[in-house]
Amino acid sequence: MLRASAIRCPVSRVDGAWIHGRDQNEQYQSLAQRKIAFIGCGALGAAIARLLAQVGLGACILVDGDDLAGHNTSRHVLGQRFTGKNKAVATAKMLKEDFPHIKSADAFPHRFQALCTADLQKLAECDVVISAGIDIDGDAALDHWRTGLAKPPVHVCAWVEPFAVEAGCGNVFQPHGAVELQATVGLAAGVALDVFTGRVSKSMRRVWQGDADDASRRGGIVLPSFTENKSVTEHPWL
Repeated sequence: MLRASAIRCPVSRVDGAWIHGRDQNEQYQSLAQRKIAFIGCGALGAAIARLLAQVGLGACILVDGDDLAGHNTSRHVLGQRFTGKNKAVATAKMLKEDFPHIKSADAFPHRFQALCTADLQKLAECDVVISAGIDIDGDAALDHWRTGLAKPPVHVCAWVEPFAVEAGCGNVFQPHGAVELQATVGLAAGVALDVFTGRVSKSMRRVWQGDADDASRRGGIVLPSFTENKSVTEHPWL
């Protein structure tokens, strides 16, 4: 009979229930069953996806037809090692590697308008679709598709104004950075969570207002209605 001494060894759990609340977080149990589609995986969309993964999102679909350029990395959650890679594919890889509790992270490396019927069927099975920083044609196509569904997923449309203090991802360079973008990232992720918890049950707008003084310093014209700095306001959808 062989004898061996007992050896103490540390155990480090990486399952979702432990990571997100040490087995005590009821919100995680619900969020882990949710699936979100992200239309647009640029600086805004990829950051929202990562943030929601960090709080326990169970599954996601990522849609984007563009590749990551080197100059994107100043504000994108993907680093230099992903340059030249499709943003949706790279973001899915990043999420699966960094957050092993995620059940699935599927990538569709195309613009929304180029998705096939099978892809759209998978999107229709999501609880929420977040369009993040895509062009008006993409959002219009997304809205047209949703209105044709018997039970469409909730649509959260997130963007930053191209000429405001927040970051913009248009064709014209604006002086901005990753720090300014985080307010919008947190805002959009918070709306998605509020949908899941029932805090948001009807259409609304939630707006982050930046620093009026900063806008003035950059040569902008501040409207009289801009009375609160660095604040969030909520308005009914008209």
